[in-house]
Amino acid sequence: MEEKRTFKETVNDLKQRTKEKIELTCDWCKRHKETLVVLIPVVVSGTVELVKVVAKSKNQKEERVLKENFIYDRQHGHYYELKRAPKSSEWRMIDMRKGEGESLGDILADMRILK
Repeated sequence: MEEKRTFKETVNDLKQRTKEKIELTCDWCKRHKETLVVLIPVVVSGTVELVKVVAKSKNQKEERVLKENFIYDRQHGHYYELKRAPKSSEWRMIDMRKGEGESLGDILADMRILK
């Protein structure tokens, strides 16, 4: 039956294997300098582009969620949280009632769209 290793032994083993991998990597880098000169700029530029795409996608998703869940009232400078996005017919009704001077908050409350 195999004896259980202590936590210190496991950590020391991990440290030793990590040092070996680092040394192997350093040796490979020393032998393949020409390849690295070409590879590093390609990898870095690809990583930068990937980060940009992911960040843009995340920002667009957050904006879409905000647009679906909130309406901004310019007259009062207030955001209203919605249960759901208004339908086209409801938008027409909102525009008509706002033209008559009614408050956006009152309109949304009457339509039961507010959260």
